Amino acid sequence: MSEVAEIQTKLLEFLRARVFSPGTAISEETDLIASGFDSLSMVSLLLFVEETYGLWVPEGELTEATFKTPRTLAAMVTRLLDERKAAP
Repeated sequence: MSEVAEIQTKLLEFLRARVFSPGTAISEETDLIASGFDSLSMVSLLLFVEETYGLWVPEGELTEATFKTPRTLAAMVTRLLDERKAAP
């Protein structure tokens, strides 16, 4: 399994367990905002990312496009992790 797929799986598990109600179907392409993702959900998710990956998400990444779907979230986390690895 690729790194982005693993991250996406963890994000989906978190969203299903901690953000959305059990009756809400969440997939990698679910429009999170249309499904009820709000500012409290964002804070919860950002804390999860920080605790799980040791990654602080820069303010510039806090966009509607980034939080559109679990897939876009996983892509952002993967990219930031890759950038951290590449930094001297």
